[in-house]
Order: sequence, then structure tokens, then C-alpha cells
Amino acid sequence: MNNSFDPDDRLGARLRERRRQLGLSQAELAKRLRVSPQLVQKQEVGESRISAFQIFKLAEVLGVPVDYFFEALEISGSGPVRVPNKEDIISPRRHRRLNVMLIEDNANDQLLFVKAVEASRREVNVTCYSSAIEAEAHFRQIGQPGSQTVPPDLIFLDIRLPQLPGIDFLRELSRNPNYWNQPVIMLSNSVDAVEMHECYKRNASAFVCKPQDYDQFVAVMDVILQYWSEIAVSPTFY
Repeated sequence: MNNSFDPDDRLGARLRERRRQLGLSQAELAKRLRVSPQLVQKQEVGESRISAFQIFKLAEVLGVPVDYFFEALEISGSGPVRVPNKEDIISPRRHRRLNVMLIEDNANDQLLFVKAVEASRREVNVTCYSSAIEAEAHFRQIGQPGSQTVPPDLIFLDIRLPQLPGIDFLRELSRNPNYWNQPVIMLSNSVDAVEMHECYKRNASAFVCKPQDYDQFVAVMDVILQYWSEIAVSPTFY
């Protein structure tokens, strides 16, 4: 999955290109979008992600089709990039179970996680991997001829893994044009401020400190799974 391509940079470049074609300053565009000029500046250089909703709004304000922002995003060897359309966001109802991937090298923590999911009684399928290397193999199978492997709807990623650390794997996901919007929850036994900020910089959906008490862990997992299975609409749930 190693890829130097950064979709945030590409989307930002397309935004900057169109803004300049229209002769708009960052402040003028920000006013039309009802956001701060600082946000527009960060998005144009890839420092701040452009959400799916913002892409539709940008297309409207800049007078271009949504596909304008996704041109040239197909990378050799990575498969076609899925381009959303307006029909994709009108029906958030779930029609299947939530597919969750856990990447955790500790077998006891894997068992604890599965038990907590079962205790939540949410409609969830769990696939466990002991390393990010194993998870990479899973992603490589997606879309291959004859493969029934599907992308997870949500990844729980331990921050400290052997061979390929969780932050490095998160970085690879964020740079891959097919998985840069993959919801990922980082798991850690403690809160390191530097690591936490790095995770959010790499587009982590959340940074969670694992409770040591089992009942507390079950309660935390129930809240997280309720949010992602019943409230939020993730990119793979169209």
C-alpha cells in the first residue's frame, strides 16, 4: 500500500486552480463558503481535509461538476477511485451489519475486544489481525478477480504494533486514493500528546485510551459502535 500520492494535496491543488481561474482571493471564496480564510488556505495546500459535503458545496460555488475534484485520482496499481454522487447521500439507512477490523498484536486484548463487541449486542462483524502487515494483505485482496474480500466500515488500530506501527499504517491509508477517507479509531493504553496530534494529523477519526476496567471498556465500545452503526454514515456504507 506504500504510495506517495496524497489525495488531500491533489484536491487542494484543484481547488486552488479553479479559484484562481475565477479570479477569487482566498478571503472571497471563504466568504462564499461561510468558512474562515485560514481553512481555505490549509485546504489548498493539503493540510486540512475537504469533506464530502464541502466538495459538493465547492462544486456549486465554483461552478464545476463534482468530478472536477476527482480527475486524475486513479493511480496505477491501486484500482479505480470511487467518486461519490448526489444519490449516494440521500439514504443513510443500514441494510447490513457493520464490518469492523481490529488490528491488535495482543491476543488477550483481541479477545477482550470481541467480548466487548458481543456485550454491546450491536449488529457487527469483527475481523482481527495481529499486525498491520496482515491488514495490508487484506486490503490488497479487495477488488481482485474472484475475491470476496470487502473493505471494513471501521478500523480499530492499536498505536503500538510490531514491524509496522499503527501511526505508519494510518499514514499509508491516508495517502492511498482508495482508503484516504477510511474511518479509523486509534487505540492506546495511554495518552501521549505528540502521538495523539500525529494521529489526528493523519486523519484518524478518534483517539481512544483503552479503559483498564472491563465494564468501562464495554461501555466505551457500546458508545462507539452505536455511533458508527446507527448514527454516522461512513464512506463504505453508501
